[in-house]
Amino acid sequence: MNKINNSNTDQILDCYANRNVVVTREQEPAPQNEELKRYRDQLHKYFVQGVKTDFCQNINVAPILSAPCLRDMLPAMHYPVLFEPEKSNICSLHERLEVLISNHCASDIGRGLIEKLPSILLSLQGKLQVAEPDLNYGSQVHELLELMGNALGDDTPKDLQEHLDPIKQELLSYKGPIMGFGARTPFQLLNIHLKARIATFSEFIALMQRKLSGLTEIVDLQDKGREKDSTHFEFARDLLSLDEVQDVAPRRVSSDLPKARLKQIRDSIKVLSSAVKSYTEHPNKIFITKKLLESYDLKEVFGQATVEVVESDAISHAKAYLEKELSNFVALIRAMRLAELEIGQTYDESLHDAYFAGFAPSYLNYGDIKYFPPVIIIDESRNIADQPKDFLSLLSDGAFVKVFAINTLNDINLPVAASELEENSLEIASLAIFRRNAYVYQGSIEDPYAFENALRHGLNATAPVLWNVLLPDAGSEDAPGCHIRIHRAIESRQFPRLTYDIEAGMDFGSHFNLEDNPQCDLLYPNQVLEIKIPGGKHTEQVSLSSADYLAMETRNLQALEIIPDWYQKENLVSVVDYLSADPESQIGKIPIIQVVDEDYKLHRAAIPASWLQRIRSRLDYWRFLQELGGVKSQHFENKLSRSKAEWTQTKEVELQELEARLSEEFETQRSADIEKAIHNILFALMEGKTDLASLAINSTAPAPVSVTLEADKESLETVPAPEETPKEEVSVSKVAWVESDECTSCNDCINAVPNVFKYNSNKQAHVHNPKGDTYAKIVAAAEKCPAMCIHPGLPHDPNEPGLEKLLKRAEKYQ
Repeated sequence: MNKINNSNTDQILDCYANRNVVVTREQEPAPQNEELKRYRDQLHKYFVQGVKTDFCQNINVAPILSAPCLRDMLPAMHYPVLFEPEKSNICSLHERLEVLISNHCASDIGRGLIEKLPSILLSLQGKLQVAEPDLNYGSQVHELLELMGNALGDDTPKDLQEHLDPIKQELLSYKGPIMGFGARTPFQLLNIHLKARIATFSEFIALMQRKLSGLTEIVDLQDKGREKDSTHFEFARDLLSLDEVQDVAPRRVSSDLPKARLKQIRDSIKVLSSAVKSYTEHPNKIFITKKLLESYDLKEVFGQATVEVVESDAISHAKAYLEKELSNFVALIRAMRLAELEIGQTYDESLHDAYFAGFAPSYLNYGDIKYFPPVIIIDESRNIADQPKDFLSLLSDGAFVKVFAINTLNDINLPVAASELEENSLEIASLAIFRRNAYVYQGSIEDPYAFENALRHGLNATAPVLWNVLLPDAGSEDAPGCHIRIHRAIESRQFPRLTYDIEAGMDFGSHFNLEDNPQCDLLYPNQVLEIKIPGGKHTEQVSLSSADYLAMETRNLQALEIIPDWYQKENLVSVVDYLSADPESQIGKIPIIQVVDEDYKLHRAAIPASWLQRIRSRLDYWRFLQELGGVKSQHFENKLSRSKAEWTQTKEVELQELEARLSEEFETQRSADIEKAIHNILFALMEGKTDLASLAINSTAPAPVSVTLEADKESLETVPAPEETPKEEVSVSKVAWVESDECTSCNDCINAVPNVFKYNSNKQAHVHNPKGDTYAKIVAAAEKCPAMCIHPGLPHDPNEPGLEKLLKRAEKYQ
């Protein structure tokens, strides 16, 4: 059942990427009621026990997480990249080559080479994956120029080499190297930045040497004594006695120093001498497990550091080393400060003896800490998660440790049924964040610019650092679809990106950043599929969860129940809807995901109940990150909802009070006016007056009272009627439109007229094609809309039947 392996899945993804197609949904005839009932019973048994039904389709499928690939929308491949040592950062090799080709090639040759650049760089990417780990830039440029020379094929001009030579020379001037997408890339980039930091230490080494020279001179003067100075007065030996010469000789700073103080200076000289040697030879220390060193072939990568290979437990080894090095560094800073006072002749024993006697790590400042040689730990995240006590101790006590935690695609996509499965490794970033004193980055190498920025920031930070990084499995970086899988792990919230930078601001919220995740304000990212159905096409919005990513693993994929197309029941709900609803309302429901087969046909696949705990765990973690990052705070939304309700209630009470007061005033005034009018009429009649118009009452009532007697109609002055105010013409839009801000996301218009209405990124309707369907359907959608936010506009087809009635129906919605 579902006999599909990883390589087949990747091939499916590849063929999707190379063809511009839409997925198809077909409807097959349903079997008899008895079989329907039997399948429903078996399907519920599958959900509970994971036992597939007799009706499960035996086809090769891939999860709908590959939907963008179906529409030829692949995640951006930024590789290969070029590292520029002068600027100490990476740049796009593609963009750099475009500029060089435009500058040095004739227009016709340049256009041809620029068109071929994607295939040239794809070939170069393949060569870089099998290249030696030392990143020989000269050979890289040679291979690139060879590919460019052969790119035009039969159309290659004879003078092409003359155009390529200046490009080659300019490329060589950058001094590289070029890096492709691969499992070793992050380690190579780390080594490059460690090498660049050696230049930072050169200033510190020069400062130490000056301090060392000054202290050495003081000790030399003390050792030589005043006798040596007397030799300068040999010319006066016959004129002055020896005692007189010594009295005339100038006193030196080092003369007559107390033994304890002189010993302190000598000890500082030893500390400085040892530090100069250590910083000059190998200022960086790396702890790495033997397994990682061998599996990623890193023996030749770290040439600028002292590498200590351990069998396991790199955290505890680094902790012991760090305690020793911290003590040495404190002694070094102590020696530097003592040297400054002694050389400047400002040492005051009454003040400084006690200060240096009690010198401790708490005396260090940020200016000192930045010169501490970084201690880097490279280990698997799951190993670090197994030692939370030591890990947290390092982050709190050792402000100089940099932890490089590795997660692979296999680590985050183990079979759901695996008994040894632990997800703690996916959340070690949370542990580091809760120390509140670390720089934390979680991400992947598929975005080299964000990754390099995190490396640089972490190495320069005067705080503990955790890089929790997702990499390809060792040796599988050249497998098809590997780059896509990493991108999908991030997109599905299985391995979300995050940054916590304690230097980003004063408040906790300003430290946290989730903005590099797609649609980070939503629980689930949404994608829109174009689906071919009998009679046409329609669009459908699909929300992705970690269930879609789990289905990319072979054994998980084989555990899915591919539901026959003829089974159309309301008890099938998407995983997203299943998890979002009240648990009691989901009793009897079966959660499903969308999958596609090799013929681009869309299917539904049920997942077993055993998956739900894993999926809920990733969803809960993402909600937790959203709360921390302030992207979607439930506390804020609840408070906002309460405030809106309170405001609405207050305004309703005020409105009711205002209506009651106005009604009371109206009735009071109306009664008074009527009473006065009757009184005037009666007195007028008694006096024989017939001009009743003069008796009109100036009333505040909204409708004036008019009294007319039949007998006196001829003599009654006719009161002119007020002129009618011309009605304003209502401006009607020519095309249909939606007040998207008022949309309640009820799906009515999307389901009824999908060719006209679509959701935007906020899952609120908008008109994407006003001519996508008949005016009758658009008017019907406006009438059905609960928010009354759809405005039909005017018909685009003047010959559509029944337009007169349709326009009459549409009037109140314009």
